[in-house]
Amino acid sequence: MREYLTCPSPRCRYTVTASEQAVEQMTDHITTAHELPEISASFHASTLRAERDYQAA
Repeated sequence: MREYLTCPSPRCRYTVTASEQAVEQMTDHITTAHELPEISASFHASTLRAERDYQAA
């Protein structure tokens, strides 16, 4: 079974396969698609990774 990170924006269905590059890919998506500043986008992407890691434990 694969794990995914899903964009936190409402009604956005963008997902990336959870991997070493997932946070960077999600940051790029949030910055480009939702026009958030990179610092905010990277915070949201890192939060998603932390939630995934917590749920996996």
